[in-house]
Amino acid sequence: MTVTLSFFSIARISLLRRISRFVRDHVEAKKEEYEHLSDEESGKAVPNLVMFRLLNTFPRVTAVACHGRTNIVEVAKYLSMACLTATSLEITDANIDLSKLFKPIKAPPKVGRAYHWSASRLQRLVLRDMRMAITGLDVVTISENCCNIRHLDVSGSARLQSATLSQILRALEDLESLAALRCPRLGNDVLEALGSRVARVALGGLPEDYNEAISLEGIEAMHGKLTHVRFEYCTKVGDMAVKEIASRFCPTLVEVAVIRNFYEKVAKISDESIKFLQKCKKLRKLELVHTRRFDDNLALYLSQGYEHLKVLNLTHCPIHVSLELLATGCPYLEELNISGDSWVKR
Repeated sequence: MTVTLSFFSIARISLLRRISRFVRDHVEAKKEEYEHLSDEESGKAVPNLVMFRLLNTFPRVTAVACHGRTNIVEVAKYLSMACLTATSLEITDANIDLSKLFKPIKAPPKVGRAYHWSASRLQRLVLRDMRMAITGLDVVTISENCCNIRHLDVSGSARLQSATLSQILRALEDLESLAALRCPRLGNDVLEALGSRVARVALGGLPEDYNEAISLEGIEAMHGKLTHVRFEYCTKVGDMAVKEIASRFCPTLVEVAVIRNFYEKVAKISDESIKFLQKCKKLRKLELVHTRRFDDNLALYLSQGYEHLKVLNLTHCPIHVSLELLATGCPYLEELNISGDSWVKR
């Protein structure tokens, strides 16, 4: 069971034992089930001694999340105390120096045992919307201390450079999933640096700051068995890029998404992309957003080869034809989004 606990609220329970006896007894009885500690709702810093008591109470903490107001001292404190067993670390919207995260702190005298923060256990690392740019020193830190990462999310790091992320990826040999959305400075070298075990990739820029570097050449350099592919606001990802994705990863593809803004000059997405993906029999989710090149045969193309599709998102695509054929061509379709410019009558 994964339960998000507010450090502040649980600290109050631990301090107000006489008032909260019923709550205390309930938490104590269920302590083996709590796995996720988060400071998302904390109103203030929790004293070290209280934190040690909490983490001694919940011995199976596997996920630690730090948000917004958290500073480097607090993050290091949580890690030093919680991450004996933690395999997931999430830091969101924080201004911290990653190179300082791995310095263990001393346990309070009343606790009686030392805590050692070892990032080698981490399998999931989320550094989303970081206010401080990821630098070369951070590359060394992550490469040396987080070598077993399988899921990496650096979305929202608008200043993240392509060369920096590429160095990190080359050091993470077990990486299976990469998310780097809202990162307009990334290029094809990131795709080239992905290891053979990577199955999920999500890259892209911003609606007001497109990624202009990721292109067909980078997709051609990818290898492995991709199952989930997502490109957002990339000017050079069009029909030919989709064709390459369908050709190289046809046996394993489960989800494909190309999100764009048709007010920008970008590589076109048309019915050809729909045709290219028809042979991907495992495809369950398809998103083609802000595409203006579909012709009157769109429904016919979607009704052929998409019999296992469950989610279809064609938001802001001007569709002026009937989609009745999807009823028989996509029998497992559960979600259809044609909001925006569509004039579908039936």
